[in-house]
Amino acid sequence: MTTKNASTKAVVLTAVEVQQMLRRHYNPPSAQRPGFILAAEIAAPGSDRRADLIAAPLTHSNGDHIVGHEIKVSRQDVISELRNPTKHDDWAKHCSQWWLVISDPALIEGLTIPESWGIMAPPVRRGGVSMAVLRPAPKLSPIDTGAAWRKLARWQAWKSSEAEREAARSVKEAQRTHERDQRELARVKAVGTGAREFEAERIHRILNLVDEQIVAKRLWLWARTEDQELLETIADAVVDHVAVRSAATNLRSSLANIVEELIDPKSGVRLSLSKADVLAAPKAKRQARP
Repeated sequence: MTTKNASTKAVVLTAVEVQQMLRRHYNPPSAQRPGFILAAEIAAPGSDRRADLIAAPLTHSNGDHIVGHEIKVSRQDVISELRNPTKHDDWAKHCSQWWLVISDPALIEGLTIPESWGIMAPPVRRGGVSMAVLRPAPKLSPIDTGAAWRKLARWQAWKSSEAEREAARSVKEAQRTHERDQRELARVKAVGTGAREFEAERIHRILNLVDEQIVAKRLWLWARTEDQELLETIADAVVDHVAVRSAATNLRSSLANIVEELIDPKSGVRLSLSKADVLAAPKAKRQARP
């Protein structure tokens, strides 16, 4: 049979995409359960020849016929197949129908397709489910469907076993991922706790240094409430990481300034109490003085 022109431009589809369309054709997404076994790249009984897709019914309503499919996505592939039209016979002899499935009708324009092949193409309507039948596949007379069913049964058992192993691997991987996440969470919590403890210890060291400075320089005699408020501010900052760093920096600067102002670097003699009063006074008051 010589086909008529059906399209002027081939649609670019991959074999995998066409196979997915075939799967939706036989097992529509709207169906409550699959109606067909769909075996891809399965070897024929007693042969190494493979079919791109074999469809076999799972329900009585779909009959008991086995259907073979050869998928082609380029014109050159179609021409190569036509040069040796019997190479699929190892599977076709067990099938009740055989289909040439093409990605676009343009691929077979002007070519003679064997009468024993049906011709399918992607759905005409975008997003459609049912494949477009360009030519119905005639009924064939399979010589031995029993061998094909046994092959499909073994293939299905193997695929089920593979699925179980893959599921087990997925579960183990999920468990490992969960365990890693738990360890990472514990580590983050530990680091966070350690950081908080470090900051708390740091504050205690700062407060101890303040006490040592006050006692050593006998500043407590001149200290006013602002000094105690400063200590309380620093203590409160223990719970605030940012405030801790800011308070510690300010404290170190303030202590350095107080020590520098109260102690004569040359003689080590303490300056007058009036000077200490000025330094101990609130900052606003000091700025207001002439």
